[in-house]
Amino acid sequence: MPICRSFLTFLLLAMCIVGCTQRDASEHADHHAEAKDEAFTGLQVGTMAPRYTGKTPAGETVSIGSDQPPTLLNLWATWCAPCLEEFPDIEQIHQELGPKGLRILAVNVDELDLNAVQAFADDLNVTFPLAIDEAGDIQNRYQVVGLPMSFLIHPDGTLAQIWTGRLPETAIDDVAAFLDT
Repeated sequence: MPICRSFLTFLLLAMCIVGCTQRDASEHADHHAEAKDEAFTGLQVGTMAPRYTGKTPAGETVSIGSDQPPTLLNLWATWCAPCLEEFPDIEQIHQELGPKGLRILAVNVDELDLNAVQAFADDLNVTFPLAIDEAGDIQNRYQVVGLPMSFLIHPDGTLAQIWTGRLPETAIDDVAAFLDT
């Protein structure tokens, strides 16, 4: 009989926890609908982009911060299928908007071998710049909760747009409009 009481107590406690979690989840879903992509990150449009310095496969140092060209920063990993699926879209943005002053920087967060990242890019036929996160802190700095994640950064260093997950079909139009302002 003591086992049944223990089990019933456990079951009642579990039901209370699940009920609270479901209520909290629906409240968060309502908030998420209002906040869109910013709900996934503590960073907000209009705030300063965290500074970042990384290395390209060619050994060049690249950085994010103020006094940089307008930049589309993309965070990705080799194991991330949506990251790889969006590379053709990023390549199209690079081809069409690079000549208008847009800099693209795709930072790999899981591979520290520059040659492996370059080989990976070559296999995907991408020509936009890649870098690796040598310090291993860009995900924390940008408060990333999932990959891919992209940030459109104004030349003064402020965040103009944040996309969580694969870039939407409207991304090229959104970036082009940003460049025209």
